[in-house]
Amino acid sequence: MAEGLQRELDDSIKRGDQGETIARLLASSIQGEDGSYTLDTLRECVVAASLIHDINALDALPLLLTSGKLGVVELLNLIGENVNARECVIALAEQLERLGSDLSVSDEEDEDEEEEEDTDAEGIVDHGPPLPVSQLTRLLNLYSQVTPRLRKLTGKPASDVVLPLVDNMQAGVRVHGPHANDQNARELIIAVSRNVRTLSAWTETGEDPNEGSKCNLAIFEFVLFTLEACSKGTNIHLSQRAFEAQFPRYALRPDPSAASEVEDVVQTVWEALSQIGFNSSDLLKHPSIGALSLFAHVVQHPMESELFSLLPWFLAAIQTNTSVDETYQPSSSYL
Repeated sequence: MAEGLQRELDDSIKRGDQGETIARLLASSIQGEDGSYTLDTLRECVVAASLIHDINALDALPLLLTSGKLGVVELLNLIGENVNARECVIALAEQLERLGSDLSVSDEEDEDEEEEEDTDAEGIVDHGPPLPVSQLTRLLNLYSQVTPRLRKLTGKPASDVVLPLVDNMQAGVRVHGPHANDQNARELIIAVSRNVRTLSAWTETGEDPNEGSKCNLAIFEFVLFTLEACSKGTNIHLSQRAFEAQFPRYALRPDPSAASEVEDVVQTVWEALSQIGFNSSDLLKHPSIGALSLFAHVVQHPMESELFSLLPWFLAAIQTNTSVDETYQPSSSYL
């Protein structure tokens, strides 16, 4: 089958319709039911024929972002790293707008059940369509690959690119972040942290300082919003470990360090923010539940005055059952 695909791609070069041929083969692989070839096979043949740059992002990305076929992530990575950056941004913007306005999201229990059914069924190679929050994570990961390449192609001020993009990303997180389960929320937070690093590059090297400050503040506020919306993914049992450190006799687990096996994705976000000049004092200047979450993860021994300045957000978090793990951890130092 690979030989047949390779011949078809080679013939398309002679005809001059490489892009159309790849789009047709891609749609056939994703939508067809004959299972004649996989996305991995198609990707390998496209690479072998040196046709990577002929992939039309406007055709490919809408199909791939909503597909659960085996090999879709590898093909998305190939596109994100090589295909025309402007076309990718246009296609991603359309999909981001779709996700940001899609209010037909399932409850968390429904999402958990659907993912378990797709991933645990024996004998099934391809999964069903990914959940909207997983599509959003894929999309943000692609942005982190495409944005650095787009920078070389545009002379626009940083804010003309960064601010609308951050607004659209935040719209997607607003709709789908609160419905994500623990793992999906962590993956979404990591995807956001990757974009902190790439978007901040637009504010460097010769930009107007005001442009840089404006963009970095928008990125910072987007991160805080994401941590609040995806608070299910930030729980690494901070409060439990802090309580056990203060009162070891009341430890519920024989090994208080067992919770450390859970990845602290908030630290990943904080490392990215630190690289663009933010520190713990900025969390107190921009108080929110997201700032409280970051504060709990990065400040080991908070001062009483710092906790007092965050008091309204402690209460808001408790009332809304948001970031509860982070809410109780700092105050445990004063038990």
